[in-house]
Amino acid sequence: MNVLIEPSPKAGSDLAAEVVAATVRAEPASVLGLATGSTPQRLYQRLIEMHRLEGLDFSQVRTFNPDEFVGMAPDHPASWRAYMDRELFASVNLTPSRCHVPDGGAADLGAMIAGYTRAIELAGGIDLQIIGIGGDGHIAANDPGSSLASPMRKVPITLNKRGYLADVFGGADKVPLYSVTLGLADFLATKRAIVLAFGASKAKVVAQMVEGPVTALVPASVLQMHPHVDVIIDEAAAADLQNADHYREARRRGQG
Repeated sequence: MNVLIEPSPKAGSDLAAEVVAATVRAEPASVLGLATGSTPQRLYQRLIEMHRLEGLDFSQVRTFNPDEFVGMAPDHPASWRAYMDRELFASVNLTPSRCHVPDGGAADLGAMIAGYTRAIELAGGIDLQIIGIGGDGHIAANDPGSSLASPMRKVPITLNKRGYLADVFGGADKVPLYSVTLGLADFLATKRAIVLAFGASKAKVVAQMVEGPVTALVPASVLQMHPHVDVIIDEAAAADLQNADHYREARRRGQG
């Protein structure tokens, strides 16, 4: 892992955007794995700015999102597909047919899962995966307890997660019972990954992910086994790292 400590969430997000932009410029037909939630919003805003002001071209790019709620129409405002439309897809020149989000409303979920994983394989795999981590270490819908070798699958939405999703859905009773998600094995199969984590609330889990044991209790810790992952954090999220000075020095010397 390369741990890159930036002074602020904005600086960290802008750095991540530069990596995405460099990837797309070097290979216009890049395959990007995208994340949802509040963490990548500034990253997407910066990519939109680069598209509008610098001509960053997404027309040949293919994208894959890792998860979606089961039983939800893609146009539902709380769906991850709707989130991606709002936060990125509608504001850059991505080709709609090249933007992939799991179909949580599929009549045959097993067939959808098989088709989705096959589509990633046919695309040549994901060149650059953006990852946000939850306060409990989850990645996409891989909650604590997920197998480190897990494939794409249907998973239950835990009571804890249902609680913080309640506001989004207008009540806990309206939160879907299940999600469909790429597994931890799928994240390890990506060619390069960027993990974003900002704020004091992420300090504990960042330390567990980077410096703790690889364990199913902290799903993000599996990324220690990834050959090419950059962890981009701000000073607040770096507060619990025992080796923060080492990461800063390695970066200063061009080793991180």
